[in-house]
Amino acid sequence: MQFNVAQLLKSGPGEERQYTFQEQEPRYKELVAEVQGEVRLMRTDRGIMVLGEVETAIGCECSRCLAQMVLPVQFALEEEFFPSIDVTTGLPMELPEDRSLVIDAHHILDLGEAVRQLAIIQMPLKPLCREDCAGFCPTCGKDLNQTSCHCRPAQTDHRWAKLAEVRGMVGLSPARTRPSPLKGESH
Repeated sequence: MQFNVAQLLKSGPGEERQYTFQEQEPRYKELVAEVQGEVRLMRTDRGIMVLGEVETAIGCECSRCLAQMVLPVQFALEEEFFPSIDVTTGLPMELPEDRSLVIDAHHILDLGEAVRQLAIIQMPLKPLCREDCAGFCPTCGKDLNQTSCHCRPAQTDHRWAKLAEVRGMVGLSPARTRPSPLKGESH
């Protein structure tokens, strides 16, 4: 995912190059599968605009059972990279705040960090190893995907009884529910 863009930097705005890539990215532990995609590099008046589609996979853990998992991700790439050295004069250029979007002194545009960041953004807040993951028992800590436990379900607060009835929940016996006080009554 590294491209020498010296010739593209010498050309005028609007000039384009297209590349297809498929390679491992060993620099980033989060990317556990081959990174593949197609990109279009377009010369702008300030640098190189990169547009494309990328696919890879992220290594993460299930939010319920903590099992290691591989999550495939696919995303659009749209970033502008800026040269650190003027290709014609060899003088240093003013750099943007985001140093991952800089074309190095040898005119190599490296998509690695941008791909890593965009891949991580694609990860859901609570990834699941499978949709019906049971997670851990909150009482004994057993992995309910591998074994069952004999813990009693937690007692439900009686103040939620009416809501449980409305939602169709089970597990509350009539003896544990109290009628709610009427207006004007005090306890």
